[in-house]
Amino acid sequence: MYFPGIEPELGPDGFPDAPCGLGVQADREAYFVVTDNDPQEGNTFESNQGVGPLNVRFDVWVLNYSSTFGNDGLIFIQKMTNVGKDTLKDLYMGIAGDPDAPEQGGAEWTDDMALLITENDPHIAEKLVDTSDAHLLGNFAIVYDRDDAVEGYLTSGVGWVGAKFLDLTKFNSDGTDSTYGVSTFYTFEYSMDSQSDAQAYNEQMTHGIQTPHHITPYEYDSFQKPYSYGPDITWVIAGGPMDVAPGEQVIFTFADFVGINETDLTRNAKLFQSLYDNNCATPKPPNQPVVQAAVDKSKVVLMWDDRSEFSLDPVTGKNAFQGYRVYRSTDRGNTWGTVITDVNGDPTDFFKPLAIYDYDDNVGGAHAMTDPRIYYNLGSNTGLKYSFVDNNIINGYEYWYAVSAYDGVDDWAGAPVDPMENPKAKNAFYSDDDNTIAIVAQGKAAGYTGGSVPETATHTSGESDAVLDLIPADAFTLDFLGDSLSPQDFKSKGYSYEATFNQTIVGDTATVNSWNMVNTSTGDTVVANDTDVESGQLKYVVDGFIPVFSLGSWSVTSFDSAKQTVNSDTAGAILFSGINSNSNDGTWAGFVENTPLDPQPSDRPDSDLLQKDIEFRFTNDGSIATYFNATITVIETVELPFEVWSVEDNVQINAVIYMAAGSKPIYEEDAENPSHYKFTKNFFVMPVYEDYTGVGMADYYTNTNIGWMFQFNKNETLFQPGDIFNVYFRNPLLPGDVYNITTEADDYTVTEGDLNEIVVVPNPYNATSVYEHIAFIREVQFMGLPEQCLIRIFNTAGELVQVIKHDVNSPGYRGPSIEAWDLRTYNNQEVSFGVYVFHVISNDQEFTGKLAVIK
Repeated sequence: MYFPGIEPELGPDGFPDAPCGLGVQADREAYFVVTDNDPQEGNTFESNQGVGPLNVRFDVWVLNYSSTFGNDGLIFIQKMTNVGKDTLKDLYMGIAGDPDAPEQGGAEWTDDMALLITENDPHIAEKLVDTSDAHLLGNFAIVYDRDDAVEGYLTSGVGWVGAKFLDLTKFNSDGTDSTYGVSTFYTFEYSMDSQSDAQAYNEQMTHGIQTPHHITPYEYDSFQKPYSYGPDITWVIAGGPMDVAPGEQVIFTFADFVGINETDLTRNAKLFQSLYDNNCATPKPPNQPVVQAAVDKSKVVLMWDDRSEFSLDPVTGKNAFQGYRVYRSTDRGNTWGTVITDVNGDPTDFFKPLAIYDYDDNVGGAHAMTDPRIYYNLGSNTGLKYSFVDNNIINGYEYWYAVSAYDGVDDWAGAPVDPMENPKAKNAFYSDDDNTIAIVAQGKAAGYTGGSVPETATHTSGESDAVLDLIPADAFTLDFLGDSLSPQDFKSKGYSYEATFNQTIVGDTATVNSWNMVNTSTGDTVVANDTDVESGQLKYVVDGFIPVFSLGSWSVTSFDSAKQTVNSDTAGAILFSGINSNSNDGTWAGFVENTPLDPQPSDRPDSDLLQKDIEFRFTNDGSIATYFNATITVIETVELPFEVWSVEDNVQINAVIYMAAGSKPIYEEDAENPSHYKFTKNFFVMPVYEDYTGVGMADYYTNTNIGWMFQFNKNETLFQPGDIFNVYFRNPLLPGDVYNITTEADDYTVTEGDLNEIVVVPNPYNATSVYEHIAFIREVQFMGLPEQCLIRIFNTAGELVQVIKHDVNSPGYRGPSIEAWDLRTYNNQEVSFGVYVFHVISNDQEFTGKLAVIK
């Protein structure tokens, strides 16, 4: 807002604080400035019978709260400044009003009655049913309908109206201040109002507290209230008198509110006084979730994020989040389901939700609230959910949904705070970033062909055994996790994607692995630095698919083995005992770490080497390996009956033998099986990831390429030259692995026969339809339309009645497959009863149908 010559331009940080706490305290605040001395528009001598302006400036704040603390009224804060040169003598500050209970009906104001609760009112117990916390009820004026009925509208249950002085303080030039209560209360019939400022001042302002019209209850007052005023209430309520010197200020604050009945109104009076006394701040519910929706034929799925669960109440400083409540409105937010009544049977502004999802924390059941007095359902420990499917809806009908985050019982300044929940938006179309949404259920548009996504990504580079599965993203079956999603995330758009992998060194030695996915068609990053490839959790919805790894890992975590003999008829067996479990990680370096040996190996092979499959080829000549005895006191060479090969590289590599017990040799010919051999010792063989040399090592720690400790058992082992034994590893994901994805977009091309399912509902149209939300605006709907088309409507004489271009910009657009018609002609006249012919054309395809209108 900007007031030239009065205030500097206001930005996000420039909204002027109300004299009630710091910053914006209410859910909505308005601010404006009023003066009476404008040369053209002000209270000039010429316009006011020779009486000049007071030369005052009013800074006015209006505070509106949406939570149960304060949502039944407004707080008005008025700061008056004497900007003139003269002292204002005997000034009164207050309000003049004409409250009606209610305004509807014929002359309903003529039976209104009023009460005034003064400070320390000696008659309060006679005037009010509830006098608890009476210190909060002073300076409280009430208007009510004496017969509690409105002819033609209500037979009972007319609302009550209240006004309450919250504060009236004059700030003196010497730094002191003076506080005033209600010193003037004057009521009269509207037709008897004063006709001049002088008369108003002398008859109304200086009158003091008017003597009640009815010391004993008025005979026609169904509530039988003593000390009442009326019937027919116009009132002046003020405090004073006071002298206000130039530059001095007066701050006057009052609340204007309503109640369902006397009890509700009295409760609100105490609430607004407490609210103001707390610097206009109230406990607040959790932050609202952002709700999105996807629709299909006769169903909708709501999905929302989890931001509510991490919010702190700025007043209590606590996080009391408890769960989510799902509501539905069929009348554009006027109601949200079944109204919940209080313990007296009176309706409240609470509604029964469609669903409640709460923490599974043994906090649940009915909580007896104090404002209003209802039983609030805290849930049944269902566990949190982030989606809701509604299958009980009508195609073409507009529904509003709201998801309110709510908290549990809290405390504030030593007093209990009832559970609170987010309000629903007044307009579901106002924002895409709140908890309320409007939807129209409908089937897919005519001609729609869903896009396609391959079952798995293509592994275009690297050696990982991981498979990047692409799970179809169905919003109606997906178990949501609280991420921010939109309906567009579930549509295939024909983009291409690439997944890559990174290793980042953190500190001196720690390595962090992560993966990214980039939309190569747009350049957008859709997965950023995710460290999880093992959980199988469905975390990302990417344009119609969910990427998730199977067999994924960052390190070599599993293996398999197999033996093949040179002759299938030849007996043979190799007893393989796997990888040494006494090693920290299965490698030689990991084993030495568990021994007192010094020095230790400085490193071990990385995953890119450890992932390589190893093949033991039994040959006549065998190979030479390095030999370590059990205590590493003997380091020499040993003859092996096999060669060790790296399968991926197809190269023979060096090896090391470690004997846990015993000594060389490690194999001999089997006397019982000619041409066969057997192991004579249990031993570990370790591949060394370097080309074979046949030269032994000098020590056990210098070479950092010594890998896995494979364990072979001498028992029942039998082999011959030509046999092969393999150990296969599940290759992890490493830098250099690349996965590519190519998708096909949804297609809306209309072909022959696609328009045959178009219908008009209701047909016939008989005076009204369920799709109508606004009085006097009629509506029929064309359903089963393609995404874009032209609809021409004719009468039976062949005269053109209306042309509708169905697309997202059409006034009657209800979605890709539905277009509404308001039964008006192209020159904005209502159509008459009769039969009409409609013609739909799209992509050279045509469809013709009929519609009957009955009035």
